[in-house]
Formats: sequence, structure tokens, C-alpha cells
Amino acid sequence: MNNQKLKTVYTLFSDCWKLFKRFIDAESDEQWQECMEEATRIVERYGEGTKPLVLDTLELLENTKKEMQNEKVQQFRPSVRKEGA
Repeated sequence: MNNQKLKTVYTLFSDCWKLFKRFIDAESDEQWQECMEEATRIVERYGEGTKPLVLDTLELLENTKKEMQNEKVQQFRPSVRKEGA
């Protein structure tokens, strides 16, 4: 792999990271729409072969958001004590 190709791959991964970081706190439909548009721009910029990586980034973003929300819910639930404890 030549240096130019390596730089392109590095930039692609960096763009996926920036997408994740930028939208990890997204809440509104408008923010999610903007996230999808940015993901589409990344695929258009680097080619269809990058689509699996971008989709994996979106899946990781979605799963991380769900985990964060579950953690918040667990914080506010009262502890359930087992009988005999």
C-alpha cells in the first residue's frame, strides 16, 4: 500500500470517528437526519466500498446511545432487595 492510499484510509477512519463523536449526543430527529446525511457524504467521498465501515459506525453509534440510555434509567430505578437479604 502506497502512502497516498494509506493516507486516504486514515482520513476515512478519521471521518467515521468524527461522525461518531459529533452525533453521540444527538437527540432530535433533525440531528439524526443530519447524521445520516453526513454518513451518506462519507460514502460518496470515498466510494461504495466504504459503505460497510460507515454502516458499522452508525450501528456502533446507535448501540452506544442505547447503552447510555439504559445506564441512565438504571441510575434512577430503586434497588430491589431480595427476600432474606
